Amino acid sequence: MTGAGDLARRLLWDPSASPPRIGRWTLGWTLAGTAAAIVVAACAVVGLVFWLVRLFADRPATGAAFDLAAQPNAGVLLGNPFTLQAFLVIGIGFLLPVLVGARVQGHAVTDFIVLHGGFSWRRFWRSGGALVAVTVLLLPLTLGVFGEDAQWSLASLGVPVFVVATVAVIAVQTFAEEALFRGYLYHAWLRVIPSPALVAVFWSAVFSALHWANPDVQRDPVPGMISLMAFALFAQWLTVRTGNLDAAWGLHFGTNVMATFGLNVLPGYVTDAPLLQYTDRVLAAGGSYALDPIAYAGLAVALGLQALAVAHPRSPFFVAPRGDDG
Repeated sequence: MTGAGDLARRLLWDPSASPPRIGRWTLGWTLAGTAAAIVVAACAVVGLVFWLVRLFADRPATGAAFDLAAQPNAGVLLGNPFTLQAFLVIGIGFLLPVLVGARVQGHAVTDFIVLHGGFSWRRFWRSGGALVAVTVLLLPLTLGVFGEDAQWSLASLGVPVFVVATVAVIAVQTFAEEALFRGYLYHAWLRVIPSPALVAVFWSAVFSALHWANPDVQRDPVPGMISLMAFALFAQWLTVRTGNLDAAWGLHFGTNVMATFGLNVLPGYVTDAPLLQYTDRVLAAGGSYALDPIAYAGLAVALGLQALAVAHPRSPFFVAPRGDDG
């Protein structure tokens, strides 16, 4: 059995952590691929935003929808075309740089998706299912400790076409983010800097920083950024464990679907999609959880239960590690 000291050493610096360096893996090529990916992503996102806004906003029938969606506190709005725009822009804008970065380094994009074996939909659904199950399991405790004024709504279920379209676009958006951060960027730089911990922490921090504009982060920045960082590192762990993006994608997909259609906690956040909305008593009063140990303990419990659910062989959500077809 590997000792704690040896495990720590391999996390900090382990040249054997990655597959062989086929293709162009020098520092210069990795820098070039990363720079090309960043430029392509920026151009794609900006270009798509301007094109889609012009496409929809120039039409009188959608002018009101655009005005409502452009509000700082606007969330998922049923039937609003701009609700899907953000997911679509991120999906396309993050997939293109993976294609470009991979080609710059002489690789096919599939090398960063199917990393160490076949893609498994079983791992995808089990990982996403574990997230949903843990969220539902902890819901009574969450409402009891943090929430008040909970209200149920079935409005989203009354617009099935919108639900299907949103879920489909979320699938593209979450896959694109995983392919870029847990796929291309992590594995490209791990072959230049063979320190799994250092590379994972750096790109997880970049991933978290790009979500700074999220309403939940803006409402309470410190816990919001810590939660994002914990999520990114957990997704990275799943990628390393399975050798593929399947489980990490399932986790991300389940998280965003639950955030969109499951429950909403932000006071004053305009949305009609969640099945359950509740007002957080601290946030509603303008407070913060930045110094509240209970909030961080809750995050640790949730992550711990998810890790147990996907790692325990007897769990219905067991995610088989690399080389196991279970």
